[in-house]
Amino acid sequence: MEQSTFRQTEDRHVSVEVTSMLWSPKMDLIALANLQGEVVLHRLSWQKVWTIPAPADNVTVGSMAWRPDGRILAVGYTHGKVCLCHIENADVLHEVNIHEEVTSMSWVSQVFPDGSSWSPRAYPEDTSDHYLPKLEPLNKREESVEDAKKVKNQKELNLLVVGSAVGNVYLFAYGIFPCGSIILMHPSIQDKRSRVNSAMISQDLYTLWLILEVTEDDSGDCGYYLASMDTTLLASRHQELRLLALKYAELSSLLEYLNSTIQQMTEAWEDILMEMDDKLLKFAEEKKQCGSSRPAVSVSTDLLEMLLMGRASTELRLFLLHELTEKGLKKLGLSIESSYLSIQKLVVRLQNVGVSIMNHLRDLYGMSMWYDRFGVVGLTSKSLHEAVMASCTFVMKASELHQVIDRSIKSLKAFFRWLYVVMLRLAGELPPTQELSKMTQHDFNFVAEFIRDNFDQLSLNKDDSKKPGFKLEKVGQYLRKEDLQFPPDNSKNPWVKFSQSHPVLANSTLLYSVKPNNSLVQVQQILEEKIEVALTKPTNVIGRECHSSCLIKLFSMPKNNKKDDKEYVCRFSQFSMNNGTQMYTVFTAGPLPYETLYIIRTLDTNEQPKESFEIAAVCVGSIGTTEEQDEGDEGIVKDTSLNTQTSSPRYKMLDVSYYDEKTISLLLQDESKGNALLTQLPVARIVDSFFTKVPHNANKLSLSELTCYNVGDHIDPSTCRVLDNMKARNFAVSGSRRVAAVLFSSRRRCRVFLLDAEDDEDDDTMFDSSCNEASANECKTVDKSESEAWTSAAEAPEPSTAEGDSLAADDEDKENTSVMETE
Repeated sequence: MEQSTFRQTEDRHVSVEVTSMLWSPKMDLIALANLQGEVVLHRLSWQKVWTIPAPADNVTVGSMAWRPDGRILAVGYTHGKVCLCHIENADVLHEVNIHEEVTSMSWVSQVFPDGSSWSPRAYPEDTSDHYLPKLEPLNKREESVEDAKKVKNQKELNLLVVGSAVGNVYLFAYGIFPCGSIILMHPSIQDKRSRVNSAMISQDLYTLWLILEVTEDDSGDCGYYLASMDTTLLASRHQELRLLALKYAELSSLLEYLNSTIQQMTEAWEDILMEMDDKLLKFAEEKKQCGSSRPAVSVSTDLLEMLLMGRASTELRLFLLHELTEKGLKKLGLSIESSYLSIQKLVVRLQNVGVSIMNHLRDLYGMSMWYDRFGVVGLTSKSLHEAVMASCTFVMKASELHQVIDRSIKSLKAFFRWLYVVMLRLAGELPPTQELSKMTQHDFNFVAEFIRDNFDQLSLNKDDSKKPGFKLEKVGQYLRKEDLQFPPDNSKNPWVKFSQSHPVLANSTLLYSVKPNNSLVQVQQILEEKIEVALTKPTNVIGRECHSSCLIKLFSMPKNNKKDDKEYVCRFSQFSMNNGTQMYTVFTAGPLPYETLYIIRTLDTNEQPKESFEIAAVCVGSIGTTEEQDEGDEGIVKDTSLNTQTSSPRYKMLDVSYYDEKTISLLLQDESKGNALLTQLPVARIVDSFFTKVPHNANKLSLSELTCYNVGDHIDPSTCRVLDNMKARNFAVSGSRRVAAVLFSSRRRCRVFLLDAEDDEDDDTMFDSSCNEASANECKTVDKSESEAWTSAAEAPEPSTAEGDSLAADDEDKENTSVMETE
C-alpha cells in the first residue's frame, strides 16, 4: 500500500456552533452550516469566501449537497425550501419549495457502466440561441440571461435527491427540473410516521436506496429501514430527461426575466404617478385655501374648460404661474416622457422574451408528439398546446401595450406643449411661433383625450384628497391583476370582423386567443400556470413508476437508548463504487460511539435493477498488527473474526464517510485512552467472505447473528492520525481534494488535515511500526515528548478569526482537558 501521512494545516474556532460540514468535490472549499441557519463558505486556509444568512427566523439548514462539478451548492432548509447557490458570489440561481422539512440531500452524476463517455446520439444539441432575439441583462452582474441557471455546460445527467421529514423523496434533474416525486407506500410502514435519514440513487440511475426512520408506536421507539426503489424509467430515458431539464432551466430563466421586467415597468409607472400627484396635491390645496365656490369642480374640468373656452379658474392660474412654473413644467414633462420611454423599452424586452418562451414551448410540444420517447415520461401534447397558446396570447398582449404606450406618448407631448403655451399666455407673454405651429386640431384631440383619461375627480374631502389624482389609466390598467377598464376598440379591424362573422374560428386550435379584456399581468399569470401544469406532469408520472422492490428492517432503537443530541444517535453513509455499479450503505446500529460498523452492498452482477444485496459486520480491534497482504489477495486472514459478546474492540466508531473508490474514512475513539483517531480503511480489505447474502424475501435483519470481523489489522498505520487533546464529534472528508475537517464536540472548533501530504514537521503524531509482544494489538505514539509538545501547541491560543473566538477557545480547551482527565 502506498505510504502517506496526515498533516494538520489549520486549527480554527467559529463564533456559532456548526451543525454540518461538506467539502467541494472539485475545489478546496468547505461549506459550514451553523445553528443560526447560516451557510459559510471557507477556503482550505480558512479564509471566508461568503456567508448566506438564514432565509427566515427559526429556520436552520437540514442538509447540503454539492453539484458534481463543484460550481453549485444546494442548501435545504427546515421550512421546505431548497436553494441553489453559485460559489462565486452566493447568488441564489434557483429555488424550489417541497413544503416539507428537508432532512437529506445527495447530488449524483450519471456514470455509464461500460466506461463510455456521454454523447448526444439521436438528439442534436439545442442551437436556438443562434436565431432567437438576444435578451439584454437586467443588471450588470448577469452574464447570460439564457443560461442564468448555469446548466448549459452540463453533459451527463445529474440528479439532486431530496428527502423529507415525512418520508417522501423528490428528484431534480440538474437540481432544477422536478423529475420524480416518490411517496413510499408499503404495508410495513403504512400509517406510521417516517423520516428520510439518507437517500442515494445509483450512478447508473437504476436503483434508489433510502434509509427511513419510522416511529413504531406511541412509545416513541424507532425502527430503521432500508428501502430499495426501482427507477428503471429514469435510466432508460436519461437522454430525454436531460433535454427536458435543459428546456425547463431555460424556461425558468425566461420566466424570471419576464417577472423582473414587469416589476421594473410597474416601478417606472409608479414614478410617473408620484411626480404628477405631488403637483396635483398642491393644486388641491390651492382650491381649499381659495375657498372655491365650486367645490365639486375637478382638475379635469378646469383643464377642459381652459382648453375649450380659453378661460382659466383662479386656482388653476395660481397653480400654473406660481407652483408649477415654466421651468418646472419643462422638467416635469421631460421626466414623465423619459419614464414613458423606459416603459416602452421594457415592453420591447417583454416581446422578445415572449417569443423565446413560445419557441421553447413549441419545441417541447413537438417532443411530446414522440410518445414512446417523451410521452412515457409525462409530456402531454394537450397541456403543452395550451401553454403554447398562452405564450402567443402574451406576445400579442405585449404588442397591444406597446401600441397603447405609443399613443399615450403622443398625447403626453401634445398635453405639455399645450400647457406650455397656456402658461405663457397667462403670464402675458407671446408663445414662440414654432410652438403654435406644432399644435394642430389632431393635437387638440390628443390633449382632450389625455385630460379626460388621466385625471381623476379630486374633491375637497379629506379622505378623497389622499387618492391619486393622476392615473395614466391606459397604461396602468395593464399592470394590475384585474380586467381592463378601457380595452382598446378593435371593432373596425378587418380580421376581427371576419372572425366574428365565422363563429367556427373561435374553436379552432390553430388560431391564437387574444383575450381582449385581460390585463398583461393576468395573461402572464395564465402563461405561468399553463407552463407549470405542462412541465410538472413528468414528476408525477415518473414518481408512480418508481416502485418499491425491497423494504427491510435494519434494527430498532428503544426510546430510552436515544441520546438528546440527534447527532449522536447513529450514523448512516451511502455511496457508489466500482464505477457506479455497486451501492454501499454503511451504518452503526446504536448511539455513538458504537463498536460495530455494518456494511450493506449490492451484488456485483449485471442484474438491473440490483435487488439482491449482502451485509458484513466489521470492527476495529487493533491497528496494523498483522503484516500487509497483497492487494490482489482476497483470502481470509486468520483470527480476523471477533466475538463482540466476549471481547470488546479497542476502537469505537464516531463517524464514517466515503473517501474514494478504494477507501472509506473512519473517525474512531480509543476506548482505552479516550483519544480520537482519524484513519482510512481500504475497501479491498473487506473481502467477499466477510459478507452474508440477504435472502430476497427477508423483511428483517438479525444483526446479532452476524460474525464481526476485525479490520484494524489491515489498516496501514501511516494512514492514521491520533487527535490528541481533542474530543471529536464528526468529520467531513474529500477524496478528490485529499482533505479532512474534524469538528470538536463543542461544535465551535475545527481542525483541517491534508491526507496525502508529506509531513516533515515535528508535531506529527505517528504510529510506531514496532509493537511489543505484550500489546501486539496496540500502536503507540513515536515520542512522549513530541506528544506533549504537540498537545501544548494545540492548547496555545490561536489568532481570532471571528467575534467571540477567544472565549470559545478557552471554553474548548477547558472542556478537552476535563475530558482527558476523566477518561
